[in-house]
Amino acid sequence: DRALRLLIGRQEIFRTTFHLHDFDEPMKVVHPRIKQGHQVEDLSALPAGEQARAIERYRAGDLRRKFTFDGELLWRLRIFHLGGDLCCAVWSWHHAIVDGWSNVTFWTEINELCARPDLQEIPSLPPLASSYRDYLAITLGRRRAVATESFWRETLAGAGRNCLPFQRAATRETPAYGMRVLERRLGRELLAGLREQAHTAGTSLQAVCLTAHVH
Repeated sequence: DRALRLLIGRQEIFRTTFHLHDFDEPMKVVHPRIKQGHQVEDLSALPAGEQARAIERYRAGDLRRKFTFDGELLWRLRIFHLGGDLCCAVWSWHHAIVDGWSNVTFWTEINELCARPDLQEIPSLPPLASSYRDYLAITLGRRRAVATESFWRETLAGAGRNCLPFQRAATRETPAYGMRVLERRLGRELLAGLREQAHTAGTSLQAVCLTAHVH
């Protein structure tokens, strides 16, 4: 609980509510603090099989709960205590606030904080170099800047889409609910080319892959 509160205190996106209908225009509101955004359920008295079924029932119901963008947080976290130091966490979030890399970063930071013997004595985490509030201000400014749009239209004129190394239709999964993880190994030559592209552009391999995904 302490590790989660510390991260929420530093990451404004987890304190942001989205409002589509409450104002004259769609609005994001960054709150200085929020009420407890997670729930803890004790399953330690149940056998392992019943624990797994209880978690699956919650997961199935949670996947059918849609985010409404009517002043709610766009994430939910339920922590199941299984006994001793063993827990299972089910974290649901909207892609508007978290992506795959952010998810990994979140849990890495949670685990690192939980491993610290002085966790309960940490008053707060160091602030980020840039905040979500800064991002919103930049985004709104760009949206209203005609010069910015003209610049990118001119810069990207004639640019075409890159072909990924596999067919999208051949790897698409359509389960009844939720999503599955698909893994594809990249050949050494392709990986070396991506790294060279990142080096040439002065950016990271992660940024190059994300650009290809978005494009």
